[in-house]
Amino acid sequence: MVPWSTRRPLDIDHVRLLLGHKSILNTQLYVNMDKVFFSETADQYTVKVASKLEEACKLAELGFEVVTEMEGKKIFRKRK
Repeated sequence: MVPWSTRRPLDIDHVRLLLGHKSILNTQLYVNMDKVFFSETADQYTVKVASKLEEACKLAELGFEVVTEMEGKKIFRKRK
């Protein structure tokens, strides 16, 4: 994650100089990627647990993805 993204308002030219980019377009690409992949909402999930096959099928139909299995139960997640 870009370390300055949550600390202060973004001065794109200052960031360009820090990254050593000649073109501001490259800097904008990295800044936009930071916002998409590391924004606070990117890490928010709805989590569900399925202990039966029917429950797992229903969650999969609703767009949930399997994260892991613990104690014989499958844990699903879906972005908010």
